[in-house]
Amino acid sequence: MAGRLDEVERLGTELLRAGGAERRGADQINFRLANLEVLRGNLSVAREHLTVCRAWAESDDVQFRALYSAGEAALALAEGSSRLALEAAGGALATAMNGGLGLATDTVRLAFPVALESAIGIGDLKEADRLLQLLAVRPRGEVPPYLRAQLGRGRALAAVARGRDEDVEEGFIAAEATLRDLGYPYWTARVQLDRAEWLARQGRTDEAVTLARESAATFLSIGAAQMGARAHALFEPRSAGGDETRARAD
Repeated sequence: MAGRLDEVERLGTELLRAGGAERRGADQINFRLANLEVLRGNLSVAREHLTVCRAWAESDDVQFRALYSAGEAALALAEGSSRLALEAAGGALATAMNGGLGLATDTVRLAFPVALESAIGIGDLKEADRLLQLLAVRPRGEVPPYLRAQLGRGRALAAVARGRDEDVEEGFIAAEATLRDLGYPYWTARVQLDRAEWLARQGRTDEAVTLARESAATFLSIGAAQMGARAHALFEPRSAGGDETRARAD
């Protein structure tokens, strides 16, 4: 969450080398490394790590079953399979909540944004509203700040999907501020990119490019290649067009 992805890789790799595949907790280390590689965009490597945890899917431990579904969901979304991601993330959330794990768990932190983005991505706004209500109906004290930020971001994304732009920018800005205060650079950049993409659709190109450049720089600094490429797409065509125009003028 703090964006120290290289450190995660170093620690995880050292632990696995020191204890081998049979070491106690090797599956949990591989799960963290799978999440890491999803953020980096190394999806085949992420799949290899997650495969080590496959037994979790049939575990008697609710937490492991829910976590595995959440990991599958994050990987499916990164691979572009939004329907599969929504099914897996929805299952993870249901398992966690019905199993009494509560909101302040790794499963919910991982699965909620994946489920929401997947639902919006396939146009299932009714499901997006249901997911938002899972957090919205809880007393404020039960919802950790990170999930409150994701709730605000999710409401803004759902409003964008419906073409209701009145409160979108305010929602994105508030979510960004919370995530920045928490010290979560990846998610700060994600919300910046959300807002940049919305600004571009509003015709506010200069603002969009400025935000996209800032988010791209963050993604680059922490090694989140897939999101970095998405951010670059907002301003690279503009640069290329400018270069082409100048070339014709010359």
